[in-house]
Amino acid sequence: MDYNNTFKDYHSAIERRLSQISKIKEPINLYEPVRYILSAGGKRIRPIMTMISCEAAGGDPYKAIDCACAIELLHNFTLIHDDIMDNSNVRRGINTVHITFGTANAILSGDVMVGMAYKLLPQHSAQIKAQDILNEFTKALITVCEGQALDMKYNSDSNVSVNQYLEMIEKKTAGLLESSAVIGALYANADENTVDIIRFFAKFLGIAFQLQDDLLDLTSNQETLGKEIGKDIIEGKKTYMIITAREKIQNDPQASEEDKILMHEFYKNNGLTGEKISHILKLFAKYDIFNDTIKRIHYFYDKSLQKLDELNINRGVEMLRWLTNTLVIRKY
Repeated sequence: MDYNNTFKDYHSAIERRLSQISKIKEPINLYEPVRYILSAGGKRIRPIMTMISCEAAGGDPYKAIDCACAIELLHNFTLIHDDIMDNSNVRRGINTVHITFGTANAILSGDVMVGMAYKLLPQHSAQIKAQDILNEFTKALITVCEGQALDMKYNSDSNVSVNQYLEMIEKKTAGLLESSAVIGALYANADENTVDIIRFFAKFLGIAFQLQDDLLDLTSNQETLGKEIGKDIIEGKKTYMIITAREKIQNDPQASEEDKILMHEFYKNNGLTGEKISHILKLFAKYDIFNDTIKRIHYFYDKSLQKLDELNINRGVEMLRWLTNTLVIRKY
């Protein structure tokens, strides 16, 4: 089965629908930023997850496309607002929305995308589980905001643990991927057990996905990644790698003063200058942080695949397995 071509077909269908949705012209300062960020492309993993999960639960993936696009609008709302809060200049290889259109317009355009998303969700007259879908979408909105709040809180917290970090990304990243999959299953009128299996599959996948993003921030290149390399270090993000490195240095009686000073500087200044990225890379290599992170990524990917084993095999389930295996080796 050529899942790659199916993925491309779903991706194209989502792009066409997003283009239709974003054709509203006035006020131009409200809708032009919406078209700008949607036309910048993206992997569209979340809406495609909705479509594949619908198929895995026995439904028609193309009938779930409006739910899928609602998820993508919600995702892009978070990107616009996150970029403002993080003072990011580049997203998907182009200037961020607030840099291009101004902060006020960016905030408003992000807000309207949430309203546009809600309009795409099904009504009771058309879908038996419309209320469950609405509830799941609202849950996703609240959860991703909670995750972002924790992310901001941890930026100024010098004692963030690995478990706290995993809790944060479970909300900020995994929560939206989880709801993407669950909404697809709900649209297919899946039973409670199937929904629960798909929920946990996507949750574990989402955690692995974010850990992999953290890794790629330092191991990819700017052209491939679409944003500056080492951005997390410069912004003072307490990622899994930074937290793990700090714990290893604290527990190593032979840790060098240079390593201790560098880590102290990161926490004291809430980040490092770009010139120090090479020093962090050497420190991470010295303490085997990259391999440690890769092992943790594969742990969660494996857990997600194990959940799929609990579902009856069909084309959609096999495509979820293919997608998971594809994400394991992604470079951006």
